[in-house]
Amino acid sequence: MGYPVTKSFNTVKHSNRETRLKKRQKQRLLILAMLTVVMLLVLMLLIFAVCSIVNAVKNNDSEDGNDAPPPTAMQFDLITRLSSESHSYGPLLLINNSKRFDAFDEVESNLVALTPARDENGDPYYKTAASGLRLNKDALVAFNKMMAIYGDGKITVTTTYRDYETQAGMTGATAAAAGYSDHHSGYLIAFDDAAIGTTTFSNILENCHKYGFIVRYPTDKSDLTGIDFNYTECLRYVGVAHANYIKQKNLCLEEYIDLVKGYSANNQLAFYSVNNKQSSYSVYYVPAASTQLTEIQVPQGYRYEISGNNAGGFVVAVYLNEKTA
Repeated sequence: MGYPVTKSFNTVKHSNRETRLKKRQKQRLLILAMLTVVMLLVLMLLIFAVCSIVNAVKNNDSEDGNDAPPPTAMQFDLITRLSSESHSYGPLLLINNSKRFDAFDEVESNLVALTPARDENGDPYYKTAASGLRLNKDALVAFNKMMAIYGDGKITVTTTYRDYETQAGMTGATAAAAGYSDHHSGYLIAFDDAAIGTTTFSNILENCHKYGFIVRYPTDKSDLTGIDFNYTECLRYVGVAHANYIKQKNLCLEEYIDLVKGYSANNQLAFYSVNNKQSSYSVYYVPAASTQLTEIQVPQGYRYEISGNNAGGFVVAVYLNEKTA
């Protein structure tokens, strides 16, 4: 008859220790696996967050038109403008309390009577406060197109072009000195104060860049425009390309004129239309020559516009989506 085999105390103790070690090892491996999973989850969340931020930035850029279109290879023609004349006319003329204007003959030769566009019933899309108001002919065409969409027949235009004598007769603390009023440009339009705050005027302000207009005196730019009183009812025609960039970047005309001086035909400022990548533009600056003639490079095969800035040079706007034969 055999006797049961018994284990010594040391053998049992050793066996229990091995069991505990294996159990601890399994616990450590489990904890390590859990930490690894947590770290992977955190890493995935970080990657997702970064991707979301990048996409948001891209979307914002796309919506605001801030991302530039790809560079466009251009060939240039060489044209000549008389700087003594053309430097002082065009929609980008800068006229303010420190930038005098005197080329009235050139401006007046391009003025037409302010004739409101009318709907199918013959009713005007806006009113005029007085007869005899005149505006640059290009600005009027654009203005009538805009008002045919956003006008309500009630909003009133009070002031457009003023000559030197008319401005000299203006009274009041807010009246600009003759020669220093943007009304001399022929591109400025002032509405009746009653328009401010209306839905109609809000719609016009939101969409005027599509037709080449900007808010001439933004309330937060008074230190740059020199107009420190409430004069937000003024729109200024500058052309579609320039108006789009000014709208995107929330600039006043003074800031824009200063900015484009940093660009040339070989280093153009390119940008999309606001909220519309179907249209893109490029802009560059040409300083007026010290002699009578200024040579200006313009692109072949694209529609372009040239404007003097009344500040020492010319600005060329190229419509990159509008090719010519």
